[in-house]
Amino acid sequence: MSRQPSHTLKVITEDALLTAVLELAARLGWLCYHARPAETGKGWRTAAQGNGAKGFPDCVLAHPKQRRLLFVELKAKGGRLSPAQVDWLDTLTDTACCEPYCWNVDDWTDGTVEMTLRAGPDG
Repeated sequence: MSRQPSHTLKVITEDALLTAVLELAARLGWLCYHARPAETGKGWRTAAQGNGAKGFPDCVLAHPKQRRLLFVELKAKGGRLSPAQVDWLDTLTDTACCEPYCWNVDDWTDGTVEMTLRAGPDG
């Protein structure tokens, strides 16, 4: 039985998308970072500090050989960016050192995520 391309996986939830992106990125040589929220007495919280803590992208991916740095916000199908997430992605778009993305389930299934991760520094 042949292995299906990774972009044909059935990904439904944002959490499943996160897991799939992190696994693929690691397989392709990316260093991956994601801060997991934890349940506290005040509900679910992600430990973060600073005036830009709200809206920070879900994943930071760095590829030492490609010399690329990606900031990625992930959304379930129909998910919308918050104003704070838009501010972060707009700010990162204006920064020459990184590539900001907002990926959703459709970007996974149509192969956009995999193509982006496999692309070299010149696209």
